[in-house]
Amino acid sequence: MAASWSLRAVVAGAVCGLAACLQGAVAQAQGTEPPGIDPPGATTPVLPSSGAAGETTFLVENMTRAEMWRYFQPPPNAATHPDYTFFGNRSTLGASYRGSRWSAHGALQYVRLESLPAGAIGPGLLGTGAAYYFQASGTFSYQFYLRRLSLGWRHAGSGVWVEGGRLSRAASTETPSGDVTIDRLVGTDLNGRLLGDMEWSFYQRAWDGVRGGVRRGGLAATVTAAFPTQGTFEESANLTVDRVRVAAAELTLQPGTPVRRTRVQLFGIGYDDTRPVTARPDNSGHEPRRADIRVWTAGASVAGAYPSRWGVSDVVGWAAGQSGAWYELSHRAMAATGAGGHRFTRLPWRPWLRVGTAYASGDSSATDGRHGTFFPLLPSSDRVSRLNAYALMNVVDRWAGLEIQPHRAVDVMASVRRVSLASTADRWYQGSGATLRLGNYFGFQGRNGRDGSSIGTVVDGMVTWRPARSWTIRGFAGRIHGGDVVTRLFRDDRLVTAWLESTLHF
Repeated sequence: MAASWSLRAVVAGAVCGLAACLQGAVAQAQGTEPPGIDPPGATTPVLPSSGAAGETTFLVENMTRAEMWRYFQPPPNAATHPDYTFFGNRSTLGASYRGSRWSAHGALQYVRLESLPAGAIGPGLLGTGAAYYFQASGTFSYQFYLRRLSLGWRHAGSGVWVEGGRLSRAASTETPSGDVTIDRLVGTDLNGRLLGDMEWSFYQRAWDGVRGGVRRGGLAATVTAAFPTQGTFEESANLTVDRVRVAAAELTLQPGTPVRRTRVQLFGIGYDDTRPVTARPDNSGHEPRRADIRVWTAGASVAGAYPSRWGVSDVVGWAAGQSGAWYELSHRAMAATGAGGHRFTRLPWRPWLRVGTAYASGDSSATDGRHGTFFPLLPSSDRVSRLNAYALMNVVDRWAGLEIQPHRAVDVMASVRRVSLASTADRWYQGSGATLRLGNYFGFQGRNGRDGSSIGTVVDGMVTWRPARSWTIRGFAGRIHGGDVVTRLFRDDRLVTAWLESTLHF
């Protein structure tokens, strides 16, 4: 396996660096509650009260998952193993210090995957097991690596803060809105749509860089400059992808600032990619020697929750426009999502009904000198499709969902979706963004839909059970009844996937 650091160097550097950060932070700690970012998967610890010297917390977490795929049957002489089951385990060990001004966070992870499918490639990668196999070049994959190591500072009076090192965007520095429904909508519908940790994957994604900002009352401004790490499906997750540069600015207005019960955010992101990667995910048919992408994205989102005598109504909106350069082409694209629902809090099981639509533009011509496919940068792709069956590129996704809570320790959710291509001249895209510093895999892949328009109908469901405070069990199953895009590429129109996951967290 390719790796820039040996196992011994990773362990020694991480332990020594974390110890130094914690020691320095403890020496300078004073007073009131600090900000901070939880290690991946951590719950928010109890913060020290005013006058306390600070608090150190630890994280021990182990996640085990078995994943099954029965993919669309490929054409003859293509993939030989589209039906498979594989297994994986991810262990995390972390520590955090929170003082009045200084905070430090560190986490190490070990991942191992077994029984990856050797023949689930063609046309394209047939499920997530194929992605892990392709990047590991073998039927098993493993790595021990540094997931997090950062040092933060905050001035309580002015609200100014800064953090540098190996970061996680999933554990936000943002103060919760104070509304449980809004925070839930932001976490499930908005966070990670363009810049995410790909938390659901075994290897995930981290960020090497710096970010900072100011929080005053209901207003928060954040600026980030960072490089992503390898990961997601790539086992050499310790390496920095230094040819992908990301800069982001976000302005968040919490509920009541200025709109009552509504959170508003404005954002701008710059993305520059010059990796020596020979794959190109578009409809041009060209095979470049390296990536050559400079894309600027600007947009806004809203999330609101409005109580009534019958429960809580909710609304989510998100929109983004893009400009820049896509290889030798000019780039202009856009995407938008909208959803609304109602939770009947007075009814048994508290049913929550929601409906929504997502749209991401596609490219209408391969020869007009312009690239029109929306580029979702470095997302957490499970925010778009829990089956990881399509990306937020050249897609129209109309859906309806239901969530119930039959027991305080059990949540059940299900959805049905109708998914089609925004442009029949473009491709059916999948993926999660850059995962490799170099090679022949960009991070997104595109299948030629041969002028088809429908990907198909998706039905899925998930059950979450918390048998103990430190133990969570989740089970998921999904099915796609393929449309004409699928039947023009595969021999049948049925895809079934399921997984069972157990997480212990202390």
